[in-house]
Amino acid sequence: MADQQKCSNILIIEDDEAIRTSLSDVLISEGYKIYDAANGKIAFEVLETLTDSSLLLLDLMMPAMNGYEFSSAIKKMPQYAKHPIVIMSASRDGEQYAKQEGYPFLKKPLDVEGLLELVAKFCSKN
Repeated sequence: MADQQKCSNILIIEDDEAIRTSLSDVLISEGYKIYDAANGKIAFEVLETLTDSSLLLLDLMMPAMNGYEFSSAIKKMPQYAKHPIVIMSASRDGEQYAKQEGYPFLKKPLDVEGLLELVAKFCSKN
């Protein structure tokens, strides 16, 4: 992933509105362009509108299309290969899943400094 161009957007895929809002506020204040989605289905609708690569901050436990289903589906879609994924979860299963799939992992509740460090590895500020 180090040879990929830095992302210009961040898509927060999280069903908890308070978490989405908090993450958005923090990342916007740091100069990032943010989009959000309450589940995987909505995330695909948002991705269809984005031309640049986006970092996907993905919660695993969501209604409609959860993070496991989303990450499985996106792997089968080469048009979305440019979008790196970071798993966010409070569960041990989530951490194991992220490791197994080769995704970076952020443990909830999120540490803001850790979040910003990880995001900076993938994204350019606008």
